[in-house]
Amino acid sequence: LGIIQAPIEDGLSMWLGLRQALQSGEAVVMQNDRVMPTQAAATVDFLHGQLRIPTGGIWLARLTGSTILPVFVTRTRSGQFVVRTFDPIDPGTGHNKPVAGDPTVIAVAKAIETMVAEFPTQWLNLRPAFIDNAQHQAQGMVANNV
Repeated sequence: LGIIQAPIEDGLSMWLGLRQALQSGEAVVMQNDRVMPTQAAATVDFLHGQLRIPTGGIWLARLTGSTILPVFVTRTRSGQFVVRTFDPIDPGTGHNKPVAGDPTVIAVAKAIETMVAEFPTQWLNLRPAFIDNAQHQAQGMVANNV
C-alpha cells in the first residue's frame, strides 16, 4: 500500500514530507479528533461542550490546495467494519492559519461531532476531551490558538 507513518514528534521535517506528498498527488491521512502536546489547536463547540481539535492538518491542506475528506470507520454489532465518508471540505488556499471560527475548522469539527453523536461508544479518546471553560479561561488560553 505504500503507507508511511509520520510521527508528529518529527516536527518540521515531518510537515515538509507531508506537504511534498500532497504536492505529488499522494493521500495523507490524519487523526483529527484529539490534540497532542505542542500541537496547534482551535476550540470548537462540540456536542454539549467544547473540544480542542488540531489545526495543523487543515493548514497543510490549505497551503497545498488539497481537499479534506472526512473518513470514519465504525464497527457493526456483527463485527464488520463500515467506512463512511463525508462531503469533501475545501479549505481554500493561502497561508492563513486556521483558528476558532474558521469555516474549515467548523466543518471538520461538525463531521467528527456527527459520528461521535451517532457512535459515542466507538470514540476512543483516552484522555479527557472536553474543555472546562472556567479552567480554560483561568489558564489564560485563547480560543484561537493555544
